[in-house]
Amino acid sequence: MKVVKNTFIVLLVTFFVTGLSSFTNKEQQTKPKKPNVIILFADQHHKKVMGFEGHPDVMTPNLDKLAKEAVVFDRAYCTTGICAPSRSSLMSGLYSRTLGLLSNGEETEVMREVVSLATVFKQNNYNTYAFGKRHTSQAVDEGWDVQRSHLCNETPGNSYTEWVEKMGYGKEFAKDWAAEFGKGSGCSSYANEKLPIADLGTRVSELPENMTMEAFTTQLTVQMIKDQAKSDKPFFCWATFYRPHQPYTPLKKYMDMYDVADWGNGRKNGGSIKKPASLYESKTNIPPMMQSIRDGGNKVWNVDKAYADEQLWRNYIGAYYALVTEVDHRVGQILQALDEAGITEETIVIYTSDHGDFVGNHGMVEKAAAGQNVYEDILNIPLIIRYPGNKENGKHIGELVSLVDIYPTLVELLGLKMPTLKNPLQGESMVQTLLSGKPMEREYFVSESWSQATVITKDQKLGIMLDPTALHKNWDFRAYGDMFFDRKKDSLEVDNRIKDSAYQKDIAKLLGYYNEFVSNTPSTGKDEMINEKSNKVQKPISLAVAGMSHGHISFILKRPDKGDFKLVGVCESNQELLTSLSEKYQLKPEIQYTELEKMLDEVKPEAVVAFGSVFDHLAVVEACAPRHIDVMVEKPLAVNMIHANRMAQLAKQYNIQLLTDYETSWYPTTAQTMKMVLDDNFVGPLRKVVFHDGHKGPKEIGCDKYFLEWLTDPILNGGGAIVDFGCYGANLMTVLTKGEKPISVTAVTRQFKPEIYPKVDDDATIIVSYPQWQCIIQASWNWPFNRKDMEVYGTTGYVIADNKNDLRIRNSGMKAEEGQQITANMVAVYEDPFAYFADVIHKKIQVEPFGLYSLENNVRVVEILDAARQSAKTGETVVFK
Repeated sequence: MKVVKNTFIVLLVTFFVTGLSSFTNKEQQTKPKKPNVIILFADQHHKKVMGFEGHPDVMTPNLDKLAKEAVVFDRAYCTTGICAPSRSSLMSGLYSRTLGLLSNGEETEVMREVVSLATVFKQNNYNTYAFGKRHTSQAVDEGWDVQRSHLCNETPGNSYTEWVEKMGYGKEFAKDWAAEFGKGSGCSSYANEKLPIADLGTRVSELPENMTMEAFTTQLTVQMIKDQAKSDKPFFCWATFYRPHQPYTPLKKYMDMYDVADWGNGRKNGGSIKKPASLYESKTNIPPMMQSIRDGGNKVWNVDKAYADEQLWRNYIGAYYALVTEVDHRVGQILQALDEAGITEETIVIYTSDHGDFVGNHGMVEKAAAGQNVYEDILNIPLIIRYPGNKENGKHIGELVSLVDIYPTLVELLGLKMPTLKNPLQGESMVQTLLSGKPMEREYFVSESWSQATVITKDQKLGIMLDPTALHKNWDFRAYGDMFFDRKKDSLEVDNRIKDSAYQKDIAKLLGYYNEFVSNTPSTGKDEMINEKSNKVQKPISLAVAGMSHGHISFILKRPDKGDFKLVGVCESNQELLTSLSEKYQLKPEIQYTELEKMLDEVKPEAVVAFGSVFDHLAVVEACAPRHIDVMVEKPLAVNMIHANRMAQLAKQYNIQLLTDYETSWYPTTAQTMKMVLDDNFVGPLRKVVFHDGHKGPKEIGCDKYFLEWLTDPILNGGGAIVDFGCYGANLMTVLTKGEKPISVTAVTRQFKPEIYPKVDDDATIIVSYPQWQCIIQASWNWPFNRKDMEVYGTTGYVIADNKNDLRIRNSGMKAEEGQQITANMVAVYEDPFAYFADVIHKKIQVEPFGLYSLENNVRVVEILDAARQSAKTGETVVFK
């Protein structure tokens, strides 16, 4: 660490010891800057696989050094031994049963209602960053100013996969990825190319050292640190490493550090790697899913081959150690960056992981998470917290703690202001333990999955096999029985004493703890998931796609299966495009069509979403309405009023739903603005509304040729920016005016880039006048950046929505403007338009008259756009009759 002035050290130590919520320095006397927080987060890091833990092989010099400068929690546990639930508990402060997330795929109302840790930091004037795999969703994943993920679906177009391919190493990474998956990752050029898997998911990577997933996270984090050193705002950063999670594909540099030629007495003793003590544990000792893997019941985790050839075991274990060493190296680079930026003494550093890995123990690879949730290898995780100036630094603490405790700990430690939470934080603050070593006096901790709940005490552990209900009936292992370990006598957890009469009182005590935990910890989300499965009276809606040339086609084709729709057909007349997208999204040949009516007659969908040109929307409705098929189109509804009126007539005649989808309909700030203006009278009588919508231009942002072909055609799209982005303001204004018809429309269009868009305008200003209000719509393909914002002014105040989450408000009762961050859990909004469509079809909700998606609203939108085009063409104001 850099040397700083003695005066500053005294002030700093005073701050950390008393737990004050801000730093003091010369430059910030009026409003002290709070400390930075960085969470360095590994994936699947076995707690004992670190040098300072006394491991006989693994080298982790940077983590060893960090541990000497920090408090190490030896008994830290994950809430569930798998990625998404564990990470979500960290970011929400809630247990997995409350979230309803006990495997990797669930989405629940609770997850929509939480206020994430990142959101709290953002609301407390922190810059927030997430670099690397997050594996969280819904409101749990909100609050980030900047985010770049390893995963394609978390930052599409800007992920590690796309970056490494642009850097020229896509093939090398595809080989790494294929070690587990047999092909490249989803958004790569190798997503559909069959590549060889590897035994135990293990092979040496051919990537350069600066191109790994760990290097990606590190480079972004180091640059952020350099930038933040100049900022007057503190930062919160979640820097996540993909490793040592499988595929186990380390760089040769790190693999060569470990001798895997034979079993030995450990690298630290000058020999080969040491054999795991329980590698040859009897198969009958372990739960059924693990037995199946031991038998070779998985094409990648072919453990049976490893028992026949122990070199496979050594390769995997050595590769795991090598990946841990690379993570350690990257941790060192990030810590060095803090030193070089001079902000080490202003930054709280946390190192932890979501869960562990067997690393050969119990004769297992990976974590087998669906089949058990009991072993220390999986549940016990690293937790190191460096709090500069803390007198407890350098100590190991044996208190039972968890990832769920980090959220309340940081809130108390930093004095963060908290919003009202619908679901109160369930973790316990570790502040007093961290700062003074005071015991938390937690008698037990419970980690729980769908298949098994484990009660952990100081020396004992009870694994209770659960009824996973019909939701996951294939994970029902109750017939195998429960598991009880006396860890004081059996640290390897190979001696299940569940039937031992000497332990029955202990077992009963731990079972009582579990019942207490269940009674005190709401299972809100878990119950929701169970009820959706067991009580579902409605089958998924059969859904077809009409047209695939719209750039937003990925919204439906890559949408996770939520049980509300079943894709039964896709139709695209352009065979080249149909083939390309079918390969990309792995669509079955039997659902692919080039003729719309043929598809409708053969697959008989209940609903259709249109992703072709705006001109084609009429043809879709003409085909669907007589067949009584509900339709949702991408904005706007139609190219002109002739089409719009015909579509409305058909929808009414055949009694179908005809909805129009806008991105701004999903925005929490849109819902909050409507509530404040229409329900709360926050701004008083409405006077003026200004909309800014657009981007650099469709070609400039990378729209493909199929999308550009019709988007820049005056017939197929109805115009350029005037239609593409003018529709947003018209749609929102129609809600704000409750459907009132304008008295006139005046518009001016420009072609700033005729060489790119020779047929259509690329910039438009539309003035829509009402008897009492005025609306100004600025629609452009010339903004220097993407923007969708609105300014609503009344006689006594204003509401400005800068984006989907940020509002600025002020009225006559306030002394100054106030900023607010609005998330989906705070307002009634559907962030998924297809979920809205499904609920409308199932009659769970009704489309509000002149609501955002409604037919009445969107006919009015086309009416305004028709008038705007006419005004721009003639240079005259169009007056409505």
